[in-house]
Amino acid sequence: MWLVSIFLTFAAQTSAQQPPLQPLASIIVAHTGNTPLVDFTLTVGTTNYSVKLGPMASKTVSVKSANLADGTTYPFTIHLNGTNIDASYQLTLSKDLLFTNNNSHIESGLLNTFNHRDDQYTILKMAAVQIAEPTTNQNFPLVLPGATSVTIPFSAQGDPAPPAPQISWTVDLLYQTTGGKGPFNEQKTFSTAPDAVQRETYSGMGGQLTISAGQGTASDMLMATITGVAIPDSDITSQLHGLYSTGATPNLMTGIAQQESSYMQFNTLTLFNRTDLWPNESFDGGSHIGLMMMPVSMLYAWDWLSNTQGGVQLFRQKLSRAQSFGTKIVKAHPGLPTLSSLQVEQMAVLLYGPYASSNLGMQYYVPQCVGGTGPACTGGMWTWVVNSAGNPNGVNYVTSVYSKVQ
Repeated sequence: MWLVSIFLTFAAQTSAQQPPLQPLASIIVAHTGNTPLVDFTLTVGTTNYSVKLGPMASKTVSVKSANLADGTTYPFTIHLNGTNIDASYQLTLSKDLLFTNNNSHIESGLLNTFNHRDDQYTILKMAAVQIAEPTTNQNFPLVLPGATSVTIPFSAQGDPAPPAPQISWTVDLLYQTTGGKGPFNEQKTFSTAPDAVQRETYSGMGGQLTISAGQGTASDMLMATITGVAIPDSDITSQLHGLYSTGATPNLMTGIAQQESSYMQFNTLTLFNRTDLWPNESFDGGSHIGLMMMPVSMLYAWDWLSNTQGGVQLFRQKLSRAQSFGTKIVKAHPGLPTLSSLQVEQMAVLLYGPYASSNLGMQYYVPQCVGGTGPACTGGMWTWVVNSAGNPNGVNYVTSVYSKVQ
């Protein structure tokens, strides 16, 4: 009994990384048995290749795949001559060839074993394209210092022979929160020569990358991700001090960031089937995001500098609103003193948090009559008191923020 193994592989030069694809396929025939002589014919398209082997011998038959047009099918037959003994053999396809047998489709690079004396196949010739960089499911964290951007290399192997077209790339970036907030999408398109490297920078964005590269009728596709990175507390503190240095409490923004996000722009979450550092989400699955828990967007999720800038800008809006509320309350209560800058700031902190209200009776400070009676506080005077009875949760939020100021 003897065994014939047939391998259809892709001849390739070696390199430091992945070998470049070449427009040459080879059929490597190995006779691993003791039969004195094995004689058979390989037919690819209309070309016949004769192979005669002694025991424990092999031979390589070169097939110019450039002679096979892309997108066209050709017959491929293995015929054993002069014997009735069935052969067992395996086929390994090159990157640019696909074949079918008995209506079963075998992808290139996979192995399959058949046990027939005369098998007939159909070969489909495809242009060979393979993405070399990035690799499948590769992750790219944002780069320190800065932690707002990352540069990703893109390279693909393809047919280098002219007039082969350039490789066309489409890179789709998707981000949405664990609760499905979003989605937010970005797309890049560009072209490269085979084996050339193009570097693309992603600033203020991240998530899942769907990467497609095509040349002629062939294409390759894979997925990758951009994730966050742990930002040093000292960097966050310096940023927040610089953004709010003239208020009644100059370091107040550090307290808000500690209260809202535990000082984390990114937190360990599972997203796109990857557990890693993703944008820190509010309790409801991410309606708010990042250090200052801003309304979710691609920029606020992935650019912590923009997140803190947006948070301080929002707080200044809350200061204006708190001042307006205070003015209305003073007008309605003659003799009530104007709020101090610290009191306005405390009112604004409540308005920043989850217990904010437009109801004047739900603010951090409310008027209280001392020594008087009636709606006009006859015989007494109005004073401001902390509204622990009217909005206890809001008051506790403000107390917690100030306790965390750095």
